[in-house]
Amino acid sequence: MHSFNLTKQLFWIITSFIVGAALIISLYLYQQIQELIQDRALSRSKTLQTYFISMRYVYHHRFLQSGLDLNDSTVGFLPAHASVAISDEFAKRSSDGITIRNVTDRPRNPSNKADRFEIAAMHFFEKYPNRKENLTLINQNGQKYFFFSAPLKIEPYCIQCHGKKEEVLPFIAKRYDKAYGYNVGDIRGVTSIKIPHKVIADEMIAMFWKEMLLAWSLMISLLAVIYYTIRQITHKDVEAKRWLESEVQIRTEELKKTTKNLEDSNLYQQHLYSILRTVADSNQILITAQSLEELIDKTALCLVENKTFLSVKISLLENEILTVKASYGVDNEHTILPIEHIALERNTSIILTDFSADISEECRQKVKKYGITAVYAAVLRKDTFATEAFGVMMICTAQENGFTAEETAMIDELSGDLGFAINSFYQKDNIIKLSFYDPLTELPNRRLLMERLSQAMLSSARTLQYGGLLFIDLDNFKVINDLKGHITGDEVLRETGKRLLSILRQTDIVARFGGDEFVILIENIGSTQQDAASAIQTTSNKILEVAKDPFVIDQNPFYLSASIGIVLFKGNDSTADQLFSYADSAMYAAKKSVRNTTRFYDSTLQETITEQAHLIHDLRSALSLDQLFVVYQEQVDIQGVTEGVEALMRWEHPSRGLIAPSTFIPLAESSGMIITLGDWIFNEVTKQIEEWNSHPVKCNWRISVNVSPKQFEDDDYVSKLQKQIA
Repeated sequence: MHSFNLTKQLFWIITSFIVGAALIISLYLYQQIQELIQDRALSRSKTLQTYFISMRYVYHHRFLQSGLDLNDSTVGFLPAHASVAISDEFAKRSSDGITIRNVTDRPRNPSNKADRFEIAAMHFFEKYPNRKENLTLINQNGQKYFFFSAPLKIEPYCIQCHGKKEEVLPFIAKRYDKAYGYNVGDIRGVTSIKIPHKVIADEMIAMFWKEMLLAWSLMISLLAVIYYTIRQITHKDVEAKRWLESEVQIRTEELKKTTKNLEDSNLYQQHLYSILRTVADSNQILITAQSLEELIDKTALCLVENKTFLSVKISLLENEILTVKASYGVDNEHTILPIEHIALERNTSIILTDFSADISEECRQKVKKYGITAVYAAVLRKDTFATEAFGVMMICTAQENGFTAEETAMIDELSGDLGFAINSFYQKDNIIKLSFYDPLTELPNRRLLMERLSQAMLSSARTLQYGGLLFIDLDNFKVINDLKGHITGDEVLRETGKRLLSILRQTDIVARFGGDEFVILIENIGSTQQDAASAIQTTSNKILEVAKDPFVIDQNPFYLSASIGIVLFKGNDSTADQLFSYADSAMYAAKKSVRNTTRFYDSTLQETITEQAHLIHDLRSALSLDQLFVVYQEQVDIQGVTEGVEALMRWEHPSRGLIAPSTFIPLAESSGMIITLGDWIFNEVTKQIEEWNSHPVKCNWRISVNVSPKQFEDDDYVSKLQKQIA
């Protein structure tokens, strides 16, 4: 059998070489035929051209030698006229569609007008003046033609008809208006010969294919005879070897089956070992993980890297809701499936292998897409004997037989270890939370705030930026506990914490010190004491406002207020305990005064803040009391001519006198009154423009008005200006 196959292979190799050589020869002969067709077309064209030009030349000179007078009767004997008639007659008599004409781009006779191919030929000979002829293949009117062209150049005897118009024969000048101004050697036109492609090619191509068909038929017949002869000679040898091969194949199949059983057993042992190795790697993660997120994420990723597991998803209970914490494989599934809820409720592991019913269409499509054969949901508990589960680890596989008993046992062992590790992190988090956070409001407690304050003081020394502490005490909070009970009081404290968080930056710290006392730490509020004081005063005003909002208790509003003590710090000149003491003292000073107010620990700073508060109060009344007015400062060009004015706001206080803009404008900015003042001055300016419209000089002045950045923050600012101008 091997000998027969070798003979067959040798036969096909020889056949391939013969067929390949025949193809190469055929292609070479076809190329030679094409070149021969081209040569025949060129030869035939040159013969026709030579005859046509010779006839035209002889005719032309005989006409000139005849001495015939050129008039309307003899003009038809001109070579240009006669050659057109000869070309037309030749085209009629030609049975194979060949045409031969002399054409030009400036014809006197319409029949001599060149088409686009002939004009292109003229351009070709102008570009290559040494070329005597050109042959190309064109497609005209849906038919291929060999297009032969040769230049027609002006000879000396042509000048008397095509030279300067004032020098040609009188009859020619009188009869024709164009085709003058040629010089000897200029290209007047081309001799155009068009031979249908089929006239030259069809006969030769047909002969070529006839010879190729005969040659290939003989070659194929010879190869068939050789193949048949080889087959007959080797037939008996093949039969004997075929029987021997069948016997060998039977023995080989039996041996393969035995080998496969051994290999399958070995592969399964290796497969179980790989899962065991994965479980061991996961247990190592349980030991080394530094956070709960790292523990869950790395465990899921470690499992899904084993090819046995198509996907791994770990979900935990958060606020009584099962939430996905890590998911890898199968499109990173983040939807909790019914099997996970059932496993959690029953506190037992569940395996799903039947996907024919009781699953959504989306899940069914995913099972089909990824070839999922089994889904195993293992519960997570704090220990083996726990009565409730707090999570589920769901694993999918695409193995043909799903999960084996050994595999599920390993998964259950890992889920027990993972549940124990997660519970350890829960206990650790609870210890940290109890150490650094207030259990009632979940805000940082005194210990955590002291640490953050120490860090803030170091940062302040480095950045030279002020920070501040606000010590807040709720006024009359004891009344709520006495009237409504401690449960209601606790709810008020929680709500107060939420309100404080809502008005502060994310970088600010709100802590509960116990009872009804809260402390706020604010960093980076200004590089000067004045700026820092203004900024922290603004924050304290917001706190007073939210503290006054009613607390709804038993569907009834209940009103409170707050007293706030403030201390600023820059660097670490004081200790953290001293700063708390200063803020506490300032808070008690606020309570002793009128409550629902703020006090700074620094008396000088307090006086400044109080002074600013009085000015802001007076500024609010200044508009209605007509204490504000506008002055106009001239703006001049380089020659000193006034082009416009700048509108400037001034405040005449009844007791303080004229207050500088540098004093009241920043107060207006910080209090938000700048919006109202901006509207007022723009309204005053528009009135002034209306008054100046009748003035001969001031009517051409422009008025500049300063605008605060806060005004641009108003979405309606542009439309408001448009209304004021209108």
